[in-house]
Amino acid sequence: MKKISILARKAVTAYGPELFTNGAFDTDLTGWNNLDSWWTWVSNEAYHPSTPDYKAFLQTPATVNGKSYKLVFDLTLITGEMKVVHKNGADANVTNAYSNSSTKEIEITDIRTTSTFTFSRNTGTTEFSIDNVSLKEIL
Repeated sequence: MKKISILARKAVTAYGPELFTNGAFDTDLTGWNNLDSWWTWVSNEAYHPSTPDYKAFLQTPATVNGKSYKLVFDLTLITGEMKVVHKNGADANVTNAYSNSSTKEIEITDIRTTSTFTFSRNTGTTEFSIDNVSLKEIL
């Protein structure tokens, strides 16, 4: 009797080029709109000092309605709850809120052309940092 081995192949997802500018924060916060200059660069991360006030940190990459994207970022949450917001194809806010530290991965299938991504506190007094912020088209 002959043995036949079958190897299952897992589909590999292909991605387009990086759409955010300076998502690794290697030397500073260049490329990001730092409203009220609240956010600071600390140890290769974008740091949001503790505050109960809304202090946005944003960027508007070249997205296209009808295409899918993958947003990934590392979150170190010290206190409170943070959020990231973008616009969907109907121009409504889509909010993802987080209350724990980890690498966050969001698959976006409905996005507005040239959608702004805004990172900020969600509720209450919040302190956190983000790093390795990446947005790529899913091909």
